[in-house]
This record gives sequence, C-alpha cells and structure tokens, in this order.
Amino acid sequence: MAVLAACTEQEGPCPYVRIPPSVASVTKFNGPVDAKNVIYQARIADVALKCTYSETKRVNVSGAPTDDMEVLLKVRVAASAGPKAVGNTVEGRYFVAVADVRDVILDRQEFPLRLQLGQGGRSVVTEEEAWMLFRLKGRTGAAFRIYTGFQLSTEEADFNRKQLGN
Repeated sequence: MAVLAACTEQEGPCPYVRIPPSVASVTKFNGPVDAKNVIYQARIADVALKCTYSETKRVNVSGAPTDDMEVLLKVRVAASAGPKAVGNTVEGRYFVAVADVRDVILDRQEFPLRLQLGQGGRSVVTEEEAWMLFRLKGRTGAAFRIYTGFQLSTEEADFNRKQLGN
C-alpha cells in the first residue's frame, strides 16, 4: 500500500496534441445524406492543455519516488443546428486517446457531449474539459501524444472521408 509522504508541483512540457481531420467534425443527419436532412454540424475548433508535474514520494517496497503529470484538456467545440434540428439540445461523443511517440495507443476514453444550441442562428461555441493523469516513469510530457476527435458511426466516418476527398 502506498502512502503519500511529500509532493512538489511544477510546470513542464505538455504532450503534442493532434485533431485528425477525419474525426475533427461530425454531421448528424435525420434521413439520407442531404443538406436538408442535417440535424447539426459540429467541429473541434481547438484544444488547450495545462500540464502540471509532481513528484510524489510513496512508502512502498522499493521506496522510489514516482513522477506524475496531470493534464487538463479544454476542448473547444463549435456547432450549429441544421434544418432537421428539434429543440435546442443535441448530444454526441468525443474521445481523447493517449499514445507514445510511436503512436501506440496507451489509453483511450470517451466523453459525452451535450450542446445547447442558441436561438436565432442556433450556433454555439462551448468548451469541454477532460482530465488525465500520466505516470511518467522518468519521462516528460514530450514522450506522449494526445489525439482527440468525435466518436463517429460508420456512416459519419464515410461522410467525413468523402468531404476530405479520401
């Protein structure tokens, strides 16, 4: 059992962040893929990170300190209602994946997204927060990559690929 003995915090390099174009946006349809059937469109406009490093000395078998990094992600999402929107609230999901520098996925989490579309133009920009803890094991945040995007259905992914010309 580990017991917290001391902790120091400092700033350090954050992981590289990427929003792959194929999952950077989502278009939800009600019916066939056609502009008149759009419920809403959303895109991840930006991701900001704040990284805090800490060295925690734990009482355990080895007695060795552990070094951790806490990452607070702020994912900015821009969305607009389409002609088939009903009400002011739309829901979706986005993911955050952590990889090493070889792009081997180490962790992946999904988060719910609930957007309150405004009146009039019915567009909104919102900021979602996600928190992650990294066990650094002597490395820095530069040893990791963070990928974020929308969790898409097969049809939504196909639509995005066609929009990107793939």
